[in-house]
Amino acid sequence: MIDIIIHFALGFITSFVGSIPFGSINLAVIRISITENSVAAFRFIIGATIAEFFYSFIAIHFSAFLLAIPKLEFYIRLASIPIFVALGGLYFVSKPKEKPSGFISGSQNNFLQGLTIGFLNPLQIPFWLAYGTYFLSVGWIKENSMLLNIFILGIILGSSVLLLIIAKSASYYREKFSINDDKVNKIIGGIFVLLACYQLISIL
Repeated sequence: MIDIIIHFALGFITSFVGSIPFGSINLAVIRISITENSVAAFRFIIGATIAEFFYSFIAIHFSAFLLAIPKLEFYIRLASIPIFVALGGLYFVSKPKEKPSGFISGSQNNFLQGLTIGFLNPLQIPFWLAYGTYFLSVGWIKENSMLLNIFILGIILGSSVLLLIIAKSASYYREKFSINDDKVNKIIGGIFVLLACYQLISIL
């Protein structure tokens, strides 16, 4: 029982703290919470969480295979640069929407956005590969399928709780203050471009 608690708590705390810095997911949650509402942000979070589950599962269960790939982190960081630039450009030029229209409903659209942006965030692989390998090496987690899955459950819930806090906080400020949606899009678009620059600098 104590092993289950340790694996869950370690995954939860590491994921919660690791999700605090600006990234594609929490920036998108802020934008949706401000320009739409917290319900839309919740649907987005569900989609993003599914993507994170797949990435963390691959990083934890297939760490030996991934570590054998030369310069894996370099190539993932390299691939993230055009992704961040593209997302930044889309947010920067996008205009505030009146109401979702077309053949995809608002709920589906938010969920698919979360799923898409989540899968366009491959930096989760080297992050969990590094922490998973370290935790295994020091004996904090064990090479046991059930316990590793408990660790992954902690990862998913840790990031989800943080994103929900971000969504509620952003919604609070939206209700408390008059925030211009167009300015929000441009600010977040600019941050995405800065993230792309950071990734470029980190691999030079």
